[in-house]
Amino acid sequence: MELEGLKRGIAALQEMGIQIKEIVTDRHMQIQKWLRDNHHEIKHSYDVWHVAKGIQDFNYFI
Repeated sequence: MELEGLKRGIAALQEMGIQIKEIVTDRHMQIQKWLRDNHHEIKHSYDVWHVAKGIQDFNYFI
């Protein structure tokens, strides 16, 4: 679902002639792979909140 929305969003922006330089997402594995395989020219960054939440959850189990 998230990946399909991203695909449609990128396609719509590109149809308008907008060049995408960077995308910020959560750490969704399908999105990471799709961007790497299909849009390697777009920089992919992670949302800080999701990264911090992952670290907090990891520390809970240690």
